[in-house]
Amino acid sequence: MFRIAGCAPAWREDGSVSVIRDGELFTARRRGSPRIFFSREQLAQALAGRVPAGERFELVEVAWLTLTNFAAIVRGPHPWERAVAFLSPGGAGTLVPELGQRVSDLRVSPLGNVAFARNQLGREFVMLTDAGVEVPLPRA
Repeated sequence: MFRIAGCAPAWREDGSVSVIRDGELFTARRRGSPRIFFSREQLAQALAGRVPAGERFELVEVAWLTLTNFAAIVRGPHPWERAVAFLSPGGAGTLVPELGQRVSDLRVSPLGNVAFARNQLGREFVMLTDAGVEVPLPRA
């Protein structure tokens, strides 16, 4: 049996799994030790100048776009400070901070270019392109 400590597991297309542990994103394959894929320091650098107190933000959940690019829910020190960020080890792509508190359930389309997030009420979904542009969804 394979075991790795952490939370918010997410599968990558190569079959490896990632988890968040102590603010860092680890990846693990069936063989070998887990390794840090994206560190707290990388997150702080990616958010620097884009959100207040970016160094105090942390990863909450990730969904993989490719083997190296991922969408992440990031959380700041205050409950209302949540955003969706498109990240890679090379830095940050788009940051969408306007989604409000209790953003959860991040998903990526099979094409790997759209992320879904839902608010705390569980009644509204937001669909974004990897450029952070909202895609209109039908309303019931």
